[in-house]
Amino acid sequence: MVDFLQDFKEHEVEDSADTSGSPAEEQEESNNGSESGEEAPQEPEVIGILRDAIHPESGVDREKVLSEDCLSEDMRTAFTDRVEKALDHMLQKRRRNMQLGLKELADVTSDTAKLFDESGCVHSRDVDVIQNGAKKLKTLTRKTVVDYGTHIKYEAMKGLVVGGVDIHRELNEFIGAWKLRSHREAGVPFGVLMRKLAEIEGHDEL
Repeated sequence: MVDFLQDFKEHEVEDSADTSGSPAEEQEESNNGSESGEEAPQEPEVIGILRDAIHPESGVDREKVLSEDCLSEDMRTAFTDRVEKALDHMLQKRRRNMQLGLKELADVTSDTAKLFDESGCVHSRDVDVIQNGAKKLKTLTRKTVVDYGTHIKYEAMKGLVVGGVDIHRELNEFIGAWKLRSHREAGVPFGVLMRKLAEIEGHDEL
């Protein structure tokens, strides 16, 4: 696993972009193909990411976890663009940029979860945990505007603690999947990261 806090290199991202067919894509193709050889409809990338984040366990009706109608094509594109922008800020390895990137990630996750609430198209309670993690992160990244270093402790090349919870490993795995392998593989680590943030005590006052 490449550690973005220690030795993440841009050329590794460029090299990975040249590979054809990620493991997640290959697995998805295998799962979508029936025994008779007929191909099932392909799952949209962002829908797949969010389904994995909300309910990563297998053996569930993924349409019930998250309907494809929940997010329009424009919304899916915006989600990808906003996550990409957030991670790019984090990878600059500066304290202020890390804070900005975390804030942007909190915002896009919170905004997406709000759309789910308004449409009522997510039928898994797991989405509440994801939403709670985003809410706590959103609260903390705003507090740091006037009290930086108290709620988010980031030291380049060493570690990252948010609200007293160490999220270095979880964030690193999410970034590694998104940047080095494929966006489609980032759903599960994205969900793990948000669940870890939900463990933060207090900071529910958005």
